[in-house]
Amino acid sequence: MAAMGVVAACRDQPVTHDGEPVAGADVRYRTDDGRTDVVKDSAVLTDLEQKLARQGLYRGPVDGDAHPQLAAAVQKYKAQNWLGQDNVIDRATANRLGIDWSRLASPPSVGDSVKGAVERAGDKLENGTKEAAKRLDHAAQDVKKDLKDN
Repeated sequence: MAAMGVVAACRDQPVTHDGEPVAGADVRYRTDDGRTDVVKDSAVLTDLEQKLARQGLYRGPVDGDAHPQLAAAVQKYKAQNWLGQDNVIDRATANRLGIDWSRLASPPSVGDSVKGAVERAGDKLENGTKEAAKRLDHAAQDVKKDLKDN
C-alpha cells in the first residue's frame, strides 16, 4: 500500500491514498485542530510556487493562483519528505518548506487581497506594454528599411 502511495504521488494530478484523483485545483491547509481550508493568500501561493519550482517539483506558472500542478507538487513534496500522502499543508509541511504558518493559517485581509490582485494586474500590464513597445519598434524598423529600399 505504501508503494502505491509513493507512485501515486508522482502523478501530475493529486490523488487520494487509494490512487483516485483529488477533485479541484485548490491548495488546502490543515490547522492544528484538524480544520481544513483553501489557501487564499496569493503571496503564500506565490511563495509555495517558487519554493517547489526551485526543487523541481512544480512546473506551472508562478502567479499566485492555485493550479492542479501546485496541488500535485505539494503532494510530491510531502511524500518525498515523509510528511504524508495528501496535498494538504499542515504545520510540519509549512515549517519544512519555510512557509510562514501565521500567514498560511490566517486568511489575508480584503485590503491585502485587493493589493495583491492590483499588483499582479500591474505586472501583467507592464509586461504587455513592454512587449507592445518591442513590436512597435520592430514595425518601425521594417518601415524604415522599406522606405530606404524604395
